[in-house]
Amino acid sequence: LTDTNTHGVEEFLRDMPPLIQPKTLFDLSCSEFSRFTALKIRNCEDDSDIEPIRDMYKYLPISILETLYGWVIQSSILLIQVEEETDDQIIFSKFCAFISKTLRIILHKNLQNIEQDFSIDLRKFGNFQLCGDLRSGAGEEEERLQLKVDEPLLNTQTEVTDISDIFSEYLKNSKNIKIFSPGIFVIDRTYTSQHKMSLVYSSPAVMINLVSGARGLTRLNLLGYEDLSDIVLEFISGDHPESPGPLIFLQQIILPDRSYITEHGVSSLLKNLPNLQYLIFPGNLGKVFQLDWEPNFAQELRLREFSQLLSVTSGGVEEGEDEYEGDEVQCWVPTTRDIERICKLCPNLSSVRVLIDDQHFQYFQPLSLNQVEAHLSWTGITAGFEIFIQNSGANLTVIELTLLDNYSWSFIVAIGWNCPLLKRLHLTLWREDMVDLNSIQNFLESIQDGETVYQPGFLYLEDLQVKCEIYVEFLPDLIFYYFFYQCQKLKIVQYIAPLDWVDCTVIEDIFRKNSLEDVEMVIISNTGSDGMNLGMESLNLFLSNCPKLTVIGDLKSWTGIDYFNVDSPLHLSSESDFYKLKVTAKKNNWDICFDMENLEFFYVRDKFVDIYEVDPEDLQF
Repeated sequence: LTDTNTHGVEEFLRDMPPLIQPKTLFDLSCSEFSRFTALKIRNCEDDSDIEPIRDMYKYLPISILETLYGWVIQSSILLIQVEEETDDQIIFSKFCAFISKTLRIILHKNLQNIEQDFSIDLRKFGNFQLCGDLRSGAGEEEERLQLKVDEPLLNTQTEVTDISDIFSEYLKNSKNIKIFSPGIFVIDRTYTSQHKMSLVYSSPAVMINLVSGARGLTRLNLLGYEDLSDIVLEFISGDHPESPGPLIFLQQIILPDRSYITEHGVSSLLKNLPNLQYLIFPGNLGKVFQLDWEPNFAQELRLREFSQLLSVTSGGVEEGEDEYEGDEVQCWVPTTRDIERICKLCPNLSSVRVLIDDQHFQYFQPLSLNQVEAHLSWTGITAGFEIFIQNSGANLTVIELTLLDNYSWSFIVAIGWNCPLLKRLHLTLWREDMVDLNSIQNFLESIQDGETVYQPGFLYLEDLQVKCEIYVEFLPDLIFYYFFYQCQKLKIVQYIAPLDWVDCTVIEDIFRKNSLEDVEMVIISNTGSDGMNLGMESLNLFLSNCPKLTVIGDLKSWTGIDYFNVDSPLHLSSESDFYKLKVTAKKNNWDICFDMENLEFFYVRDKFVDIYEVDPEDLQF
């Protein structure tokens, strides 16, 4: 390149969308190895034919075995043939039988880390499609073919009990497990939201052998174990008379959202596990700390997160129960004694997740928190959360708020002013009658006039979500401008609201005030009854101004894009500009997704929290 054209090339390279990186040799090796194994297993007519493959895995290094565990399990989904009109039960049985064969090969007694997230998702099977306008007879037939997965089924299905028995036998002989997150789930068609049930824990022998053999266990995932009860937790903690003793090295436990556990079982974990830092589940810790107990190992717990998202009337989430449905939902009401007890026993708390009345949130001021998830109700003229952030918001980096009642917008402005380190702000609005727009109006007017009277907020915000529930029919346009004008460091943006007033001129105005050059993912979704007139011109504005962009959606709600407009002659047509853009993106290897509707899967609480490994000398006994 000569000096005369170098500048032009640099400009071109800077404006290119990110490219899909080639698969590494590691990925290719794992993919080919797991595919080879899966094909061999499929072609084996009986168990004796599997022996040569088992012998091959027997002599592989443990680190390779731990890596291949997830790859080989996932390869099974590609090899099961799903025929139309086939009963779910038949397909499910085939999957479970294939997984059983795979586990007999891959599970080695010296494995230390079992970690995987694999689901048999019946909703994605092509054996039949759910339709709302089916004839009555056809609907009944389709319902007959559906498999409803519940505990009685998992405890009686031979192929499922085989999976559980294989894990039980493996755990009986294994002594070195540090992480146990087997991650083999089934998701059936009978729930409107994703509902995972584990195929591993159908036999009680799994937990008995795990606690008996894995004495050095540090992380345990019980997600999908809906039959979980206090007896199992007491067995883990050493409180059960037949338990071999507490798992003293345990640092994190993921508990299921639906189960039979109560505050008594959870308290058993806290008072007997000296190194426990995270109990990841909706939580009833408020009720736990109201019980009369003390730790059996020291004066303080190592707990880093406090969670009370369940109604205090709940003793476990039963099937089909809505978290906030009906009059029985009651927020936890902390007393001064409760907060003093939490502060005394949990001086290391950095995160709080609560369903609470706004007036009571001010009681958390003594805690030095970094993260807050609050589902706030409102029963009067109070400012509990605002008082909290004014006095204790300096260290907050994450705030996730679900506002169940109406609030003042000045409350949102106060968050920006009092939380200078905030990097993630998620707002979910259940009501549209938010009041007091004056503080936001005054700030926007000062920007338009070039004044500096009003202090900008959210200077370091990287992750923003403003989400209105479907029954919220109005959100002031000032809110859209308020966040987009001042949040200059955004990387992830989700704005899901009634946006029928937004058009290309609005997007152009945003880019004049904010370059959004660091944005990687953006979701602008219209939930209003009228269309949002964003089209290809707006889409190209994001592509040309956001060089790091890898995700953009929810484009189905952009009625200005003819491909998604049912009234356009180019609806779903290969001649539409949008279709041609996707072809260009694929041809040029752009690393960008146009099909995402939301980013909820990024924030699902079913993974372990990344924490620094604890030095064995620092562990408590």
